Amino acid sequence: MELNEFKQRLRLRTYGPARASEPAFLEIKKKFLKKTYKRRVTVDYQTATAFLMTQVLPTNQITREVAALRVQQQDPVIKIAYDRVALHATQATSDLRISFDRNVRYDMAELDIATETIGYQLLKPGMVLMEIKTE
Repeated sequence: MELNEFKQRLRLRTYGPARASEPAFLEIKKKFLKKTYKRRVTVDYQTATAFLMTQVLPTNQITREVAALRVQQQDPVIKIAYDRVALHATQATSDLRISFDRNVRYDMAELDIATETIGYQLLKPGMVLMEIKTE
């Protein structure tokens, strides 16, 4: 296998502001031979942040994988936020998804996603990031 043919990381994701009782997603994102796979478990934000400290979650296959990866992975390194418009194909036979992200910003010092202040713009003013996903 060449360098970077397999990568995986753990991430904590919320849609909207991170609040104690709101849904949060602990995701494993794997890239293998240029294909991306995601596995995630949905818990409330308070449970997700407690897990990152104690590594204790209700037990099922995905949470065991998340816990194993958390043991291997170091502390968080970056927080990314954006305002997204996501579009999905309406035909059942299509897996086409297109998203438009604006106001893309990041922070490498304040990593708590419950803190809405995020320091640095990633794109030049007026720019939009478009992502197209399909098999």
